[in-house]
Amino acid sequence: MHQSPFIWLGSGRTRKRKVARKGRLLDQAARSGLPVPYGGILLDDFYRICLLEGLAESVDGAVIIPDPVWLHEVLFRDVRFPRLKKFAAVRSAAASTAVESHPITIARLDVDLREPVQVAEALREVWSAMHRLNSEQPLDVLVMEMVSIQTAGKAMSALDSTKDQINVTIGTDSELYGSFTLEKIGAFQRASANKPPFARRLQKLLRGVRRSFGKGDWRIDWVDDGEICQLLQIY
Repeated sequence: MHQSPFIWLGSGRTRKRKVARKGRLLDQAARSGLPVPYGGILLDDFYRICLLEGLAESVDGAVIIPDPVWLHEVLFRDVRFPRLKKFAAVRSAAASTAVESHPITIARLDVDLREPVQVAEALREVWSAMHRLNSEQPLDVLVMEMVSIQTAGKAMSALDSTKDQINVTIGTDSELYGSFTLEKIGAFQRASANKPPFARRLQKLLRGVRRSFGKGDWRIDWVDDGEICQLLQIY
């Protein structure tokens, strides 16, 4: 029996299937109960199937999808990739090995998985970009539900600091843009009452990251929808 060419985030199967580090860490985060957008990883195996069956072609490092409808039918009818309820973000599951400490995000956002052309173009774009960055890495692709964004940014948790460094890149209030710090909180500590609600939720998320992955130097991409602060990437 052939193994499925996709893995649900949170299933704990990424290490066995040798998924790239970015995908493995998100899988581990979801499995440990951290808030991660719903979705899965379309494995390099699927890309190889597409090449073998003629659903995709690689020409000078660029990927071509000759028939988007055919690819769509194979993905959802034959492979039985689950149909997410929301528009999807299609991202590389691996960072460029040359810039592992500052990964390049390769993504196509707001993809309607019901539309063959949108699905084919998103996969073509991500596969092609991954080829250009590092042709040796597996072409694993994250397909995750889009999250409504009120506030988003990056955070760095350093082992030798009592505070986490926060950078806000998106916010509904212009005063939220910029950088600030958050005290690290322990297992039984409450989030800082003097911080905005999104910052308190982020403070709890960062506590969860350290609980799940251990104390160390961690960088995360996060997004807050006004109710939940979710983890988009950890490295």
